[in-house]
Amino acid sequence: MDANDSRGGHTRYEVACEELANLQANLPGKIAVLAFSDCTMFCPSGKPYFMGLGTNLAGALRFAKVADLPGMRFFVISDGLPNNESEALTVAAQYKARIDCIFVGKESDNFARAFMSKLAAASGGKSVTADRAKELAPTIERLLLSA
Repeated sequence: MDANDSRGGHTRYEVACEELANLQANLPGKIAVLAFSDCTMFCPSGKPYFMGLGTNLAGALRFAKVADLPGMRFFVISDGLPNNESEALTVAAQYKARIDCIFVGKESDNFARAFMSKLAAASGGKSVTADRAKELAPTIERLLLSA
């Protein structure tokens, strides 16, 4: 997430934080933030910690699974490069709630973008790239407000 190849030449982490801030501004108090790398941490400040290690997405999904309750919605903002793609997809498929995904990696990385689409599809969610994420914001707001 520290590569400077995302929207506007910013790091993937910076773009992820921008997208998260946009959602939080429109939905104050409605979003819980988890940061994940080799481990997963709850971020009460609302800004994910940058850990700069691996990407244990399956571990993060397991961590968040405790909140997989009726009316909940999940969003993964990632560069689409998990440590173990098949494990992450297996965990996502176990979710009752949908997982929507925002891809913040290199726009030409078709493999990572395809993974994020598969991750969203595993739970019936939607996937967009960061340059199109603003189109997802109204949908997210409607989903969260209707929950």
